Amino acid sequence: MSYGVYKSTFSEGHAYRYRITDDNGEAHYVAEPTGESLPNPTRLVTISDTNGEGVGSVVPLSTSIWQWVRRFALQLMDEDEPRATIEERWNLVDRILLRLPCYRIQIGERTYTAHGKRHGEVFYELYSPLEGDESDEEGEQNDLPELSDTQIIKRLERQEKLRLGVKIGEITRPPSGANYLIDIQAASLRQNPLALTAITILADMHLHGQ
Repeated sequence: MSYGVYKSTFSEGHAYRYRITDDNGEAHYVAEPTGESLPNPTRLVTISDTNGEGVGSVVPLSTSIWQWVRRFALQLMDEDEPRATIEERWNLVDRILLRLPCYRIQIGERTYTAHGKRHGEVFYELYSPLEGDESDEEGEQNDLPELSDTQIIKRLERQEKLRLGVKIGEITRPPSGANYLIDIQAASLRQNPLALTAITILADMHLHGQ
């Protein structure tokens, strides 16, 4: 299943509205970064349907003074508890190398991660963690010197796959049409398009300094 995200911008990618469509190109939601107009600007995003009726919002939560992690809640109008919580994460290396932040999404008991690429058509890749402990990482690290170069590469690739989990989708920047195209396989995420939309919008706002 795919969702399209179309931006309306002032200049240089600075968005004032996002339109979310389904596989058939039919618009379902409109999202606006309304927090920018507050006396103390925030990254609050208000979501409505195509008739202008409020649906929910992406609400900034507490942030550490070092801002290594920024937290947000996807709050829908007719629900008392957040539909999803989102963490925007960096580490020191990410900041030095100007990498895009990683996102951690919690929906009920399920957790997903999104890892970004600043350049290229693929914007973010979405992963679901592997269940259980499927590797002895310390043991694998200790026997690396005994392996050939090819075996070491394969072992490191396996460790990276175990760290990330199973790829379940991606957010791309297609050359035409939507600004972003969200393609997802996980059923729990397909049923929560606004959670995927929230990640896309937060990442876009970060990329363009909003």
